[in-house]
Amino acid sequence: MNMLDDIEKDVSKNWLEIEKNKTELKTRKLKARWTVEKYISFFNLMNKLIQFNKINRKNITKQYINSVGMVNYLKEYCTVKVDIGRQIGKSTYISNNFKDNDLIITINMSMSKDFVRNFYTFYKYERNIVSYRTLLNKKDLYKLKTYDTIWVDEYSIINRQTDMSFIYDYLGKNENQTFIFLG
Repeated sequence: MNMLDDIEKDVSKNWLEIEKNKTELKTRKLKARWTVEKYISFFNLMNKLIQFNKINRKNITKQYINSVGMVNYLKEYCTVKVDIGRQIGKSTYISNNFKDNDLIITINMSMSKDFVRNFYTFYKYERNIVSYRTLLNKKDLYKLKTYDTIWVDEYSIINRQTDMSFIYDYLGKNENQTFIFLG
């Protein structure tokens, strides 16, 4: 009888463990689904905002650029700023939409290295990922090249530390460029 009681306790204990694992698995699946849905929603929103920005600027004439200057035009018409909070998928969005002729500006060297380490496609583009301090110190190096899209990850943190105008001053070259500030 003792042996049967022990077996029954083990079975009951195992059953409870199985039920607990099922609940944890359901919770993980729900969290994973939410994460995927969150990323898809954020990615779709960003794509639409950037597309809208590009369509809107086509309606602006060269006369405007000539009257206010290229830097002001880039600030006012070629910039998409989204401050949406942490852990929403901003860096992942950048990594999925980065092109050969783009530049990523991060808050520090550690974050620049994280891009290269976490997103394997960046190994060949390591030179296109720079901290804002490095950009400030080596501006002549980056002034030489014209980038299609300048991505600024966690711009709100950079903005607290320095005036963001330097990005347009150093990198702004033509009306086809897009500046995307995610914070």
